[in-house]
Amino acid sequence: MRNILNNFGSAKVWVPTRSSEFATILRHEKLVQASLLLGFITMFMVLGLDVQYMLDKLPLLVVTIPLVLVISFCATVLACLLGLIAALSRLSNSPIYYVPAKLYVSLFQGIPLIVLLFILYFGLPHLNPVLLLTPIQAGIIGLALSNGAFLTEVFRSSVLSVPEGQSEAARAIGMSSRQRMWRIILPQAARIALPPTANYYIFILKDSALVGFIGVAELFSTAQSIGQRDFKILEMLLLAGAVYWIITIVLSSIQTKLEQRMETAYSRET
Repeated sequence: MRNILNNFGSAKVWVPTRSSEFATILRHEKLVQASLLLGFITMFMVLGLDVQYMLDKLPLLVVTIPLVLVISFCATVLACLLGLIAALSRLSNSPIYYVPAKLYVSLFQGIPLIVLLFILYFGLPHLNPVLLLTPIQAGIIGLALSNGAFLTEVFRSSVLSVPEGQSEAARAIGMSSRQRMWRIILPQAARIALPPTANYYIFILKDSALVGFIGVAELFSTAQSIGQRDFKILEMLLLAGAVYWIITIVLSSIQTKLEQRMETAYSRET
């Protein structure tokens, strides 16, 4: 795997590129995943689980996937916005910005997500009926607040990882601090932050299973309800887990392709 050296002023950034061996490993990984899936199905049959029942109920779970994706996407967008604002505030020298951002990160990293969801959906209306949220609204806001606190550190570390020489070179040509941040530092930090941010979308998607506890008929709660009704709880929970796994595999593949395209584009520029 070769490295590309990009010089900007006095800064040096090493960017790894994908090799043909790595592409072969990815193909083998997909083959292994397919083999494991087939192995799980065989195991279900050996253990006496009703595989036909699982296949019959699969469409009932598939129809909930768009709702899961929409909730996760909206929560991720809001979490990224909160994380970026808090990250820039934590990088500020002004206590007016720094202190509230630090408090936000400490508070929402410390509160368990399920507790936060219950506070938003069941607790706030007791203060004022105007604060009553729908289950989906409470789920999106809760997921965003919780994960935005963790994304704050991702974005902050990404900004700090941009070599100081980049900012010094921009300052030398007369850019203001705001211009340096938005035109030089943040675009490079965005490329660094992309992989962990994409992973957080997958984390949020899996955490969305918790919104079922406040009344959202998403994938997990649907599987649980059907399983309890038909006394097939193990089959439905295993089926829900398999669906989540497949969604994760698809999203991880999209993430990998996106990273490869960005690396290719960056390599051409350099």
